[in-house]
Amino acid sequence: MIRLLQGLFSSMSLERKTLLFFGSALIVLMFGAFLVVEKLGRELVKNTTRTRARDFSAAEVLRIHHDAIWSSGESDEETKFKRAKLEGLRDSLLDENLESNIKYEILSLGKEGEGFENLPTTPLPEDPQEIARLEELENKYRK
Repeated sequence: MIRLLQGLFSSMSLERKTLLFFGSALIVLMFGAFLVVEKLGRELVKNTTRTRARDFSAAEVLRIHHDAIWSSGESDEETKFKRAKLEGLRDSLLDENLESNIKYEILSLGKEGEGFENLPTTPLPEDPQEIARLEELENKYRK
């Protein structure tokens, strides 16, 4: 194998050897550039998705609360009270420093084989009513 390569390179002119080595180096550099651009593009898409989700989350929470108020069928007095609370919620949700104040916990039924890669497993709630409510929500979700 070594003799074959030596014979190949000894029969080539200096110009062809130079072009071969220059072309090989250029291909390696182009491949590296494509890898860097792909990595930067992937990170840009992730960051853009996170930013847009954060921007739309406040509006979605307000919409859910608004729908809950109007579909509750309660008296006008109770509805006015809840609307006033919703206005306060809107002001606090639109605050830019809200991200550091949010505390949350993910509830689950603890079933094996289902879940996400990055989420920690959560224990079942101790209250049987909460477990029943989660199972009811799961049935609705499956339907």
